[in-house]
Amino acid sequence: MKKGSIKMARKPKDLVFVALGGVGEIGMNLYAYGYGPEENRQWLIVDMGIVFGNGHPPAVDVFLPDISYLESVKDNVQAIIITHAHEDHIGALPYLWEKLGVPIYASPFAQTLIEHKLKEADIHKHVELYNIEADRPVVLGAFEVIPVLTSHSTVEPYHLLIDTPAGKVFHSGDWKFDNDPVTQKPITKERLKAIGDEGILLLTCDSTNILEQGKAGGEGELKPHLERIIAENEQAVYVTCFASNLARMQTVAEAAQKCGRVVIAEGASIKRMESAARENGYFSHIQPFLTSKEAEKYPRSQRLVLCTGSQGEPRAALGRLIFSHNQYMQPQKGDTVIFSSKIIPGNEVRVYRLQNQLARLGVHIITDHDEKVHVSGHPNKAEVLELYKLLRPRFALPVHGEYRMLKAHADMALQEGGCAQSLIAENGSLVRIASGGMEIIDEVYTGRLALDGDRVLQLDSDIIRSRTKALYEGFLVLTVAMDADGNLIEQPKISSTGLMEDTEIPSVCADLTTIIDQEFDNVEDDVWEDDDRLAEALRIVIRRYISKKYNKRSIVRIHLIRLED
Repeated sequence: MKKGSIKMARKPKDLVFVALGGVGEIGMNLYAYGYGPEENRQWLIVDMGIVFGNGHPPAVDVFLPDISYLESVKDNVQAIIITHAHEDHIGALPYLWEKLGVPIYASPFAQTLIEHKLKEADIHKHVELYNIEADRPVVLGAFEVIPVLTSHSTVEPYHLLIDTPAGKVFHSGDWKFDNDPVTQKPITKERLKAIGDEGILLLTCDSTNILEQGKAGGEGELKPHLERIIAENEQAVYVTCFASNLARMQTVAEAAQKCGRVVIAEGASIKRMESAARENGYFSHIQPFLTSKEAEKYPRSQRLVLCTGSQGEPRAALGRLIFSHNQYMQPQKGDTVIFSSKIIPGNEVRVYRLQNQLARLGVHIITDHDEKVHVSGHPNKAEVLELYKLLRPRFALPVHGEYRMLKAHADMALQEGGCAQSLIAENGSLVRIASGGMEIIDEVYTGRLALDGDRVLQLDSDIIRSRTKALYEGFLVLTVAMDADGNLIEQPKISSTGLMEDTEIPSVCADLTTIIDQEFDNVEDDVWEDDDRLAEALRIVIRRYISKKYNKRSIVRIHLIRLED
């Protein structure tokens, strides 16, 4: 540097993290890591999932993360990398990918399912889709990512070891320790310890089961229990689980096969999962699942029906089978239904309603409260703590959990996990990670979008707001026909949903006739000559009447017909 010259301060190249879904909630996972100066920061996205609705708002079954923030920096997004093939990690791709247009990296199995989704959305020809493999580094701008095979309830689930100029991040994805997996042998604990020896700046870790003591248990532990239950039953056995739980499908199918039963697949998602599994070399030792038509020639004692609907979804396979007129497939008195899953909080009413209907049919119901028919794909507290002991991260950032779970996780990381700092972020919190510590430096826009059929809608859209209002407050359409002199030709016609009984309509029509006549007498000339303004004036007075009579703030629509001489 020449004498007298001024040394310019270097702009900091920060390592940052932001979640647009999956923090403070379970599901809708979407995480992003950024590196570089703020005005030109490179971004790596991890997962892009959905979350299923719980009735709020009504008639919305699926939510997506709002990625407006990532759209604003899309020119610097290097790629989307997928940890595994569950819907809460890949389900948003066909709806949101076009907003970014970046390459997607995923395992072969996850790719198969993603390709199917992209084809349904008719965008598959435009997407660059690349393989990731265990222990094979992928360089994406400032990020070198090493996929680390783990255990979960599906095949090819990965931790991600993300190396950046600021330090190494270990992103856990969904995982658990499983000493008896039924699909793949995961990474050894010795390898995890070796990764920890390299120095981990940050562990971003799954919090789903942090409130559960002990260990989650291995998938292989279920097989003897399922085999015994199936063997003891002399009629049809139904097993309902998540279609995405490929490990459970394999465990159930192996148990059924050992007991001399054929497996019948019910539910489009289960059939799609089976197809993807076989396409990628899984299930080769398991006989192909049968359709209900193919199964008719087998007696009920030789049938095991594998179906969706464990969360009481009315349109899923088990719910449809209960009310089916197909005597070959409908559960009957003496059959057994095994719920091989836990109830997701919020779904209790639906599940119990389904189980009550099964009980009315005389069906024997088995849940994880009765027998060992389910193990979680997520780690309990003891396993999470063991991962901390192996990796020895400097900092902890809990994800994938409700706030109480994140809090328990953060406390454990600090008090028992040996971390120098743990931080609880919210969706939208922009976290800076440096050797000296972590801090929330900004809040970026985040939120939820509603998937309505194939449309993506804002939650505050007129469609969603009107649908919600109509459900809770009722809907009324009033047809008003008048002559050129402003006289009603006949009583107004009412079409109403969720507001009044048919027997009430004549008296309401009489009331509204009086109200409309009075309004016509008082309306200003300029309003009288404008159909839109006249209809709005009528809507206001009629809505006021409905509010007083029914104590409802109903949606009111006016269809105004003006007949000329």
